[in-house]
Amino acid sequence: MASDKDLFEENSEEEQPKPEPYTGETPGQLFREAREAKGLTTQQVADSLRLRKTVIELLEADEFDQLSSATYVRGYLRSVSKALEVDEIRVFEAYGKMGFGEVPVSTITMQSFSKRKVRERNDSRLMLFSYFIIAIVIAMAVVWWWQDTNNGDIFNGNGNGSVNNGSSQQVENRTAVRRDAPTERVTEDQARGQTTTDDDQQANETEGQTVTSRNDDSAPVVTDEPTEPPTEDTTTARDTNEPTVVADTAADAEVVTDPIPNNQPSASEGAELVMAFSGDCWIKVTDATGTDIAIGVKKAGYTMPLTGEPPFDIILCKPEVVTMTYNGEPVDLSSYRRNRSVTMTLN
Repeated sequence: MASDKDLFEENSEEEQPKPEPYTGETPGQLFREAREAKGLTTQQVADSLRLRKTVIELLEADEFDQLSSATYVRGYLRSVSKALEVDEIRVFEAYGKMGFGEVPVSTITMQSFSKRKVRERNDSRLMLFSYFIIAIVIAMAVVWWWQDTNNGDIFNGNGNGSVNNGSSQQVENRTAVRRDAPTERVTEDQARGQTTTDDDQQANETEGQTVTSRNDDSAPVVTDEPTEPPTEDTTTARDTNEPTVVADTAADAEVVTDPIPNNQPSASEGAELVMAFSGDCWIKVTDATGTDIAIGVKKAGYTMPLTGEPPFDIILCKPEVVTMTYNGEPVDLSSYRRNRSVTMTLN
């Protein structure tokens, strides 16, 4: 039994057909014929394609298994076909008939999946970088808006308030100076009037004493002595008292001082600076005391008179829209560049 079974297995193996070898044209044959027709060597073809001589020899011998993966073999076949001017379609048909044309489905799927993962990873990194750039831009926009809002509040609110406060202080100082002058004058007039009244009272008392003494002296002599001598004495007494009154009046006249007329500026008012604006402009004016007498944005058509103690430190953002007069004399601003802030000092 055993021997019959072994004989049956051997006969079945002999009956199975063996695959016949491929006898048609191969890529190697096509390459060899084209190379020999052009009179080139394998080394020359390898140098033109920047490949090793061994790769060309393996391709002509159809030993594709000794090369790397099927992807590289396809690249070699395509490059050599172009170099030797062989029909690429014939080459790949022969390559497929030899059993090398089909690629396993699992390999294709894995390669596609791998490429998709790499692409997704690159896309995620690019998205993260884009989000970072967008966040920086938004933060910069918020900071710029916040600074611009603060600057607008300073220019529109605090600047006008400073100018108004400075102007009101100037008006109050002028009013105080003008009120002080009449007060001093009245005080001096009252002092002079009081001195004159006291002198008149002293003169009246002296005259009264003189008249009394004259009456006492004239009482014993009624008919014999004339009354002229007492009259002379009275006149003499009056003449004696008059120089005192005159002297006191002269002294009072020296004490009286002429008040300063209201139409003349006093020393406390300082220098006068006038600015006229033909366009919107931010300014800052500081006097010698360090006080900001004007600061902020001034609108077109506005004329601003200022008074303070010189020198004035002035900052103008747009000198071309400002016309300036200092103590009645115009200030030349034409030499400054347009749309450039200017810092100057007027003394």
